[in-house]
Amino acid sequence: MLQESAQTIRAPEPQADSAGAMHSYWPQDWRIQIALVVSLLWFVFLAVYIARNVGWASFMDLPIDEMGAFLEGAFAFLAFLWLVIGLFIQQSVLAENNEELRRNNLHSEKQTQAIAATEMNARQE
Repeated sequence: MLQESAQTIRAPEPQADSAGAMHSYWPQDWRIQIALVVSLLWFVFLAVYIARNVGWASFMDLPIDEMGAFLEGAFAFLAFLWLVIGLFIQQSVLAENNEELRRNNLHSEKQTQAIAATEMNARQE
């Protein structure tokens, strides 16, 4: 059983759409794209900052509590950025879900009216 489940777990492969174009793993939401670019630039900035101002050897020799405090401050920006991006994405998904629920409600009302009309027609015959 364990061996079977290990064999079935695979990374998803890019898929072609109806026009034959391949979809990449690059996210389609522009907010995620911007956040990824900003995150990459932030990592580059941190690496350059450590290399120029602290030095990698000095940074690695820092006591663990000082290194942790530095990393906490360095990654707080990214944590806040991804929190905000997540909230914006969640807001848009909730808006889409609300619209879908509204459409389903209208469709259900039409079905109810059609069933009522069919029953009235059957009673008249």
